[in-house]
Amino acid sequence: MKLIADVPTAIFLPLFPLSALFVLLFCWINDFRARALLVLIWPQIGLMLASVAVPSRALRILALLTALLYAWRALSVQELDRWIAFIAVSSWSLLWIGWGPLHELTSLRVLALGFSISLLAPMLVSALLQRRVGIAYAGVTHGLPDIAPRLAGFLVVSVLAAVATPPFPSFFALLGILQQADLGMAAGICAVWLLWSWTALRLLEGFITKSWKLPRRITDLDRTSSLVIVLGLVMICGLALEMSWR
Repeated sequence: MKLIADVPTAIFLPLFPLSALFVLLFCWINDFRARALLVLIWPQIGLMLASVAVPSRALRILALLTALLYAWRALSVQELDRWIAFIAVSSWSLLWIGWGPLHELTSLRVLALGFSISLLAPMLVSALLQRRVGIAYAGVTHGLPDIAPRLAGFLVVSVLAAVATPPFPSFFALLGILQQADLGMAAGICAVWLLWSWTALRLLEGFITKSWKLPRRITDLDRTSSLVIVLGLVMICGLALEMSWR
């Protein structure tokens, strides 16, 4: 009965194989604003549905395996949108491990928000690329710095934000989960983190290296847009640093 009761939670705090539902829904939605809302509320719904009891060891192991699976799957992905969905599932599944005596559900909501906010930046880059090029696909749009250096720089920073690079919120969310993990789980989480970094390098290689081959009729970010984006990233990092001291 307890396992059946955890099924709705396992959809929104993704556990394999129910994790596929979020990936399908995310890739089906094309509007940036709808996607942003989905990413912000999806894990929060899972925490609202969650029972007060601490998850069993078996559920935590399944959560770690889910995180490892989707981090590994992200290595072979070149489509930016699908990569974001895989990283989202991989990070949210780790919330099961952070669920324990040191973190009540209220604290987990903050950690989930840290992961979700960090995904908004690459989602915005994907929307900007699709608006300008028609596709956000590594290998097709390689050589981006040749034609749009500001957008390429934003892409690099946004991908680093998604894979828990300090000082972005996802980094402090990952640290919060590590505080709750035992030695074995902590080693698994570090393995997930390394896979995230590897996927980021492979993805960026497809966008940044070589030279631009498509028609050069795209516009880079203007100075005003670039300034707004930089200020937004600084505010997010500042909020993350403030939360980390509490």
